[in-house]
Amino acid sequence: MLEIHRRYVLDDAGEPIAVQISIAQFESLLGLVPQRDQVMVTDDDDLGLADAVLRQAVAVGLEAVENGEYDDYDEAGLEALFDRVKQNGRSPRC
Repeated sequence: MLEIHRRYVLDDAGEPIAVQISIAQFESLLGLVPQRDQVMVTDDDDLGLADAVLRQAVAVGLEAVENGEYDDYDEAGLEALFDRVKQNGRSPRC
């Protein structure tokens, strides 16, 4: 059994906002994950950048919807779209 010694990080009001563990314990926890390629470890700077990129992408998408620049698909239309995507994915690239 893996024993984890944790320390809580509190905000100014004394509320817990994070948990701190040693690097060795963190590495041990990662070792328990069966598919390590399914785990993404980020730091706060990475999350801030990802948040900004996501917000920008959502803004672009919302603007396209407002301008009518989108396609509606029903079940048959989605099947045709999926077939085109599959076919294009199999095509040799230039």
